[in-house]
Parts: sequence; C-alpha cells; structure tokens
Amino acid sequence: MIEMTGSYHAESLVLPYLLYLPPESPTTRLPLIVTLHDADGRGSDPSMLRHEGLPRRLSEGESLPFAVLAPQLADGLWWATIPMSPLEALIDQIVTTHNLDPERVYVLGHGMGGYGAWALALAFPGRFAALVTMGSGGDSEHAALLKDLPAWVIHGGKDPVVLPREAERLVDALQSCGAPVKYTRFDQAGHDVWTRSYASPALYNWLLKHARSA
Repeated sequence: MIEMTGSYHAESLVLPYLLYLPPESPTTRLPLIVTLHDADGRGSDPSMLRHEGLPRRLSEGESLPFAVLAPQLADGLWWATIPMSPLEALIDQIVTTHNLDPERVYVLGHGMGGYGAWALALAFPGRFAALVTMGSGGDSEHAALLKDLPAWVIHGGKDPVVLPREAERLVDALQSCGAPVKYTRFDQAGHDVWTRSYASPALYNWLLKHARSA
C-alpha cells in the first residue's frame, strides 16, 4: 500500500492523517475504511499511528482492497467528545479527491477510537455502510439511530480497561431495536483485541458484504 500524509484544518479542529491507497489504479471505485486510534495515538505527528492497529499492518506490507484513512487526534482530546462535523468533512474530502465509493465507507475504531467510531455513526446516521468497535463502549441510549447499520462489536472477556459489560450494553441496545449486530467476545483476551481483529481476513470479508445503498 502507498502511504500518504496530510492534514485537515477546520475552524475548531486540526486533523493530521495517514492515507493508504493500493499501488495500482483500481478498475472500480475503492471502498474506504476510516480507522480511529486508541488514546496512545494522540499527538501531532501521524507517523505515530504506524505503530498500532490497521496502519501498523499496512506499514508492514499488508495489502487490502480498500483505501484506508487514519486521522489523528491532538493530545488531551477524546474522539467521542469532539465536534464530528470536521471528521465527516475530512472523510468527504478524501472520498471526492480520490474518487472512492461513497456507498462503501466503513468506520472502525479501537479503544478510545471505538467510542469515537460509535459517536461518529450516531452523529451521521445513514452515512456509513458498516461500523466496527473493538475494546470500547458508547452511548447505548441512542442506539436506535443505528438500527439499519451493520455493526460488529469485538471485546475481550478479561478487558480491565473497558469492562465487557460496556460493549454488551451496546449489543443489547442494538438487538432490542432489531439492528444487524454481530458480537465477538474473546474470553481470554484483555483490552487489545484489535491486533488479532485487524489481522483477520474475516473482518475485511465482512465489510465488503455491506454497502450503504443496500
């Protein structure tokens, strides 16, 4: 994958980012994965993001049939509490600039980023084709807004940072409104369930089954 760096400036927020694109021009419009980092990824140097999560796999040579956008949040901020409109505007800019498929934009997050992925999906219901949260929780009271969004919640049964009940609260809320939710609990895992999840072809095969227009 070819790695590019950039920075999106909004009135209320600056978002440096890494962008990964396949080395060869695709014959069809690529889907886009938006991946939000954990608390350790905060800063003003997006090269930090190469050390964990999906950017790490891509930097080590993994090839995927997606474009991948990894924005970075500044120190002291939290994905779930920032204004979401600059993040959505960055996504729109990347989709337009690189002629990506607007019907196949997927938002994924791990740890703090999982809370952010959930918050982003809630802020723009109907905007994304699928949602994946790993090792995180979120606002379950408004889960009905996501009743039509395919979601996959992944958690560790021995997570000491975000207790499993936080993830299961989201799953229960989604199930209660008939949402198409998938839940994976790794019973012996701690907080980091994303390393194995990003390494699994099953994750990407599942994403590719979903498009917003469907």
